[in-house]
Amino acid sequence: TVHKNKIICLICSLLGGFAGLVGVVAILHGSASSNWPSVEGRILRAETSYGGSMQRTKSFRVSYSYSVNNKQHIGDRIGFMFDRGTFSNVMPYSVGQDVLVYYDPSDSSNTVLLTGVQPYYLFVAGLGIVFIMLGWVVHSLSPHQKHNGR
Repeated sequence: TVHKNKIICLICSLLGGFAGLVGVVAILHGSASSNWPSVEGRILRAETSYGGSMQRTKSFRVSYSYSVNNKQHIGDRIGFMFDRGTFSNVMPYSVGQDVLVYYDPSDSSNTVLLTGVQPYYLFVAGLGIVFIMLGWVVHSLSPHQKHNGR
């Protein structure tokens, strides 16, 4: 039981640490992008694909063209987390659609269609905290082995 609880604690801590890190990085990038300039762009490709067990996981992939300082670019990122997808059930873009493309002023190839901190960034960071706390609770409540100094 002690060994099993240590494994559960370790798994929860690792999952929580990873989710928390991904969420915090997305929050930081999303926050920084709130002030990015935008240019007109056009959707070149918009695809919905299914994966995972029983083909239930929906993924959206887009690519878009845009121009900054008379230089043409192609981007493919919707937001800062889950680059090619969203949690929506409907593809939010269609081929030929005009969109605003937000770009990093220090690197015009770094673009997104959704700026700012999206709600699911906070969800993922919060989920990380929950897993870390769960690991701590399992560790705190589990019986600890006593070493008798031999």
